Amino acid sequence: MKSLKGHVLAAIDFETTGTVPGWHEIVQAAIMPLDGDLQATGRPFCWYVQPEHPERADPAAQCIHRIPSEDLELAPSAGRAADLLVAWVSSLNLGPGQKLVPLAHNWVFEHGFLTAWLGEEQRDAIFHFHARDAQNFAVTLNDAAAMRGRQRPFPSVSLTNLCKQFSIVNAKPHDALADAQAEADLYRAMLKLCTFTVAP
Repeated sequence: MKSLKGHVLAAIDFETTGTVPGWHEIVQAAIMPLDGDLQATGRPFCWYVQPEHPERADPAAQCIHRIPSEDLELAPSAGRAADLLVAWVSSLNLGPGQKLVPLAHNWVFEHGFLTAWLGEEQRDAIFHFHARDAQNFAVTLNDAAAMRGRQRPFPSVSLTNLCKQFSIVNAKPHDALADAQAEADLYRAMLKLCTFTVAP
């Protein structure tokens, strides 16, 4: 995509032990590089991550992601997972100055956990700051409809409900890799809604 200026769009999703970055932790991380048609390309990064403070986990989060505790006990630590991420990014052979452009559903949430995991310096070395977000895109399209006095096209902007509205099947909801794939499919479908008028 020319709009990326050589950077690589990558769908991102995390499963976590709760909703508070820095207190709760990532327990599954998935990053899926996408080609110009927003199709998965190459090998995704996907790992369970062992929480350092499992006692802080919100039981409601466990009910959502349903990752068995024994799988997390065998998973790499957050530090080791960060090392694996750096090695994986290196294997992508990005050009000089090229980074991954995040595509996430509710990027504010994912960004908070990404920063708590990697720190600002490593985060910025890997990821571009011009993130894409299908949830924010849906909110913007709702605003555009409201300005024109039309009914908002998206009554709910959750990943689950937007996927239903676009007839996108999420193979395994609340699995990080499946959610990343669903976000990519959703963003592609939403981009097709856009029409452009070229100024003379």
